[in-house]
Amino acid sequence: MTTPATYLRVPFAEKDAAKQLGAKWDPGERAWYVPENLDVAPFARWRDDGGAPVDDIPAPAQRVVAENGTVQALTLSAYLGKAQAVVRKYLGGRVWVAAEIAEGVLRGEHLYLTLAETDASGRVRAQARAVAFSVLQRGWYREFVETVGQPPAAGMKVLVEVSAELTSRYGFQLQLHAIDPSYTLGEFARKMAQIRRQLEVEGVLRHQDRMPAPVDFTQVVVISPPVAAGLGDFRRDATQLEELGLTRFTYVASAFQGVDTEAQLLAALARVEGLHADSPFDACIILRGGGSQLDLDWLNSLPVARAITHASLPVFTAIGHERDRVALDDVSHSSFDTPSKAIAHIRSTVRDRAVAAARDLLRIEKAVAARIERAQSRVDREWQRTRVGARNWVAFALGRLTKHYVRVSESGRGRLQRASEATQKLFIRSGQKATNHFSALAAAVAALHRSSVHAANLAQQRTATSVQTLVRAISATATRRIDWAGHAVSRAFESTTVPAARRHDELTRGIERAFDATLAAATRRTNALQRGVERTWHVVDRADPERILGRGFVLVQQDGHTLTHALAASGDVLLRWADGTRAAHIHPVIGAPASDGILGNTR
Repeated sequence: MTTPATYLRVPFAEKDAAKQLGAKWDPGERAWYVPENLDVAPFARWRDDGGAPVDDIPAPAQRVVAENGTVQALTLSAYLGKAQAVVRKYLGGRVWVAAEIAEGVLRGEHLYLTLAETDASGRVRAQARAVAFSVLQRGWYREFVETVGQPPAAGMKVLVEVSAELTSRYGFQLQLHAIDPSYTLGEFARKMAQIRRQLEVEGVLRHQDRMPAPVDFTQVVVISPPVAAGLGDFRRDATQLEELGLTRFTYVASAFQGVDTEAQLLAALARVEGLHADSPFDACIILRGGGSQLDLDWLNSLPVARAITHASLPVFTAIGHERDRVALDDVSHSSFDTPSKAIAHIRSTVRDRAVAAARDLLRIEKAVAARIERAQSRVDREWQRTRVGARNWVAFALGRLTKHYVRVSESGRGRLQRASEATQKLFIRSGQKATNHFSALAAAVAALHRSSVHAANLAQQRTATSVQTLVRAISATATRRIDWAGHAVSRAFESTTVPAARRHDELTRGIERAFDATLAAATRRTNALQRGVERTWHVVDRADPERILGRGFVLVQQDGHTLTHALAASGDVLLRWADGTRAAHIHPVIGAPASDGILGNTR
């Protein structure tokens, strides 16, 4: 009787005996087997079924009791041996089976898996154990680990080549002969593609791409596992930027693998949004530092990817190496292979901004100096023009005042002279008139005396009295006329002098008001120019090189000149900090890329 190749369990001490009978060694399976077309009967002792043919399996029968009272029945090993023969006959060949690994353990060199099939609700529909011995020496196992990034483990969907085996000692199990790594990777890729298609349907896949890239990094928030090798590499350079006062980093911890990954990442992104609303960040960086494909598959989450597309700030990813790509990389603003490359991008951006700031500072210094010089010249011109204008206005006003004063004085003196002369003429005319009247009265009295001698004696006393009364009346009238003339002259003099004085006072006040207005306008103009100069100087003071050096920048000088390019730095230089200077010597670096910078390589 001949059968297909049958594998044996040959102890090491009996291998020579099995070899002499014709058994062959399978290095891949690490086991002895009976070649095809070779009788397996001589190898019965090394077969678990004891060599019983399939046809020897008894049909169902009733319970039989011997004469001595014992029950006639098959032993368990004999029964399982016959069952094994059936399994080998009908399921002994190798087949490819798709399943999910429920459990996976590598003990020493042997791989033990529990394969399962679940329905849409997650309930187990089928389950079986699978084993592969000495897998560390199998080519298919090494290929799988190198391709997927880790040994077969729980959660993986795999395509395995197996053969069925039933032994009396270990029961039913599957022998593993190979695992296809491309099938497992295909499941990861299918999941990523499904996430990408869903976000495209929602119209949010490219939201991050439309955000402007940060021009500087002053505040950055980092989401990472609490302990990760990539985080340590990132923080080494980040700490230097923080110590220099250039960038402030905020760290938010989250799980990146395991059943809590999705919930914790969503919570971390929500916290970042809250912090960003209070104090805006330039960017958010999600970093891990690589890992196996199975570990990274926890990051292929549709809710997390959707949350990144709706973020209000640019989100960078630095999950791992170039081959370790996940769905988060597809929706982020920028994706870096490693955390080290992410911090290198931040460092180079900050450095470029510092170089640009130094160049801008020089331009500002020159522009401010020119503006100050122009402003000073303008102030001087305006001041000179104001002084000359004020002097001209004062001279003009004084000239007009002097002329008007002379004219008023001369007019007053003329009117006073004319009034005095008129008064004298009136006084003389009144005196002459009184004298003539008195003479006529005296002549009338004498005529009356001559014509009336008799009456003269009688009327002498009365006439004398009348004459005296008349003289007193005439004298009083003359006196009144003289006083009236004097008052008239005084009033005429006052009417001439008072308007002249009033006009003099008004003119003086007008000149003073004009002078005050001119002086006030000049003062306002000068104050405005002074405020402009102060504002300009404030800008210059904020751009003071000492302030910039105080932030941690270094100024490189050589032979009294400031170096602004790295290629220009060689030989002995002077490094200037805010608190002092140090001498240094710069060696040229062969093959170094040319880039702008403040410092070269120093020793």
